[in-house]
Amino acid sequence: MAQSGIHAFSSIILSKSLKYEKWLVPSLIFGSILPDIDILFAAIGFILGLNIYDAEAIFHRTFTHNIFFPIIIYLIFLSVAEITSNKKFRTIGKGISFGI
Repeated sequence: MAQSGIHAFSSIILSKSLKYEKWLVPSLIFGSILPDIDILFAAIGFILGLNIYDAEAIFHRTFTHNIFFPIIIYLIFLSVAEITSNKKFRTIGKGISFGI
């Protein structure tokens, strides 16, 4: 989680080289920080009584740190964009997926 600032900064630099769309930059930044949310699940596991090493082994760097996570996120946003006929969700899904 300490690298979240570096992840966000690298997204800002990357977003300057991409074609600008209204929701792309914020979703790139959010997507670059999103995989580190699993450390919160490890903290909750520790609060609920797991050993810190067990909680980290169970939750940290598991489901949010694999290749399927950005694909699933993009497919969810793509489905919402098709259902609502709103291109904004497609741009947000693309940004989050590239950020991850």
